[in-house]
Amino acid sequence: MTSLADSPLWDEPRILLSPHAAGGRPVGADELIGENLVRLVQGRPLRNLVRPATGGPDAAAAGTADS
Repeated sequence: MTSLADSPLWDEPRILLSPHAAGGRPVGADELIGENLVRLVQGRPLRNLVRPATGGPDAAAAGTADS
């Protein structure tokens, strides 16, 4: 493996990857995770999704709670 983007974990269907936040959980993280789990089950785009190829946010998934 040469980089994080090459990790086979990104394609593993039985793994849900989430960021590590040292020093505590960011404000609003509980709500974001809960909302994203609902969106995942409903087949809707996830909020704050990061694409490993770019290392940045996915523009298509940067929607609001209403999308």
